[in-house]
Amino acid sequence: MLPMKLSAYALTKQISLPTSRIQDILHDRRQVTVDTSVRLERFSGISDRFF
Repeated sequence: MLPMKLSAYALTKQISLPTSRIQDILHDRRQVTVDTSVRLERFSGISDRFF
């Protein structure tokens, strides 16, 4: 997220997810679900398999 100069809060607003979900993923307290992966793919253009 640093290369994109994007905070977790800003990302969650862009992809309509709870901030706590992204924070948990960033701190290894949660795995990336299929839904989150697809949303991240749509936002970033990076394949969902990456996530």
